[in-house]
Amino acid sequence: MLQVRNLPNELHAALKERARSERMTMSDYVTKVLQRDLAKPTLEGLDRQTATEQRASTGDRRRRRPGRSTRGV
Repeated sequence: MLQVRNLPNELHAALKERARSERMTMSDYVTKVLQRDLAKPTLEGLDRQTATEQRASTGDRRRRRPGRSTRGV
């Protein structure tokens, strides 16, 4: 269960309208929006993926310790 407190009236109205236009309950619509957002990679994940792909393309297969910068390598 999730409760959102202090949700601005304008945002509540927009969510309600979007849910209605999708013929969904607000709960189902918000769940769909959250699932879609969480399916996207984070910026940190994209940075990590890019660094891994760059190392793979240059033949550098050294493992980096988490939290260590790969810049300048």
